Amino acid sequence: MDFFESQERAKRNTSWLVVLFIMGVVATVVSVHVVLSLTVSQGKIFDPSMFALSVGSVLAVVGVGTAVKFAQMSHGGAAVAQAMGGTQVDPGSSDLDERRILNVVEEMAIASGVRVPPVYLMEDQTINAFAAGNSEQDSVIGVTRGCIHALS
Repeated sequence: MDFFESQERAKRNTSWLVVLFIMGVVATVVSVHVVLSLTVSQGKIFDPSMFALSVGSVLAVVGVGTAVKFAQMSHGGAAVAQAMGGTQVDPGSSDLDERRILNVVEEMAIASGVRVPPVYLMEDQTINAFAAGNSEQDSVIGVTRGCIHALS
């Protein structure tokens, strides 16, 4: 599988995630409506005013939560890495593991013709890594300690 096939698969997966998110919101609206109707509306399953209250309250909570998370993540890759518990690796670090990952990221950046992004390390023993950012200028690489140990 080449890069473009992977990119296309990722776009399809994103589309499915959006559909599942919408279905989750609809299911939440229905659940809230049923609970409110049974507890407040004397057992009537469908009460238009209760339905409007259900839709409004769920959309308000989801909307505010989405807006807050979007605002947090719009600050670029560093904000995402820090939100994941990462700390920036000092380019002058003498730690062997940190030097190794810095060298790998630098070599890949040079080979692909982009600037060397900052590297963030998460103290987790699982094997995981990510790239985050809205543009090349604010992109970062995040890796777990487990990734460095297992793949070096």
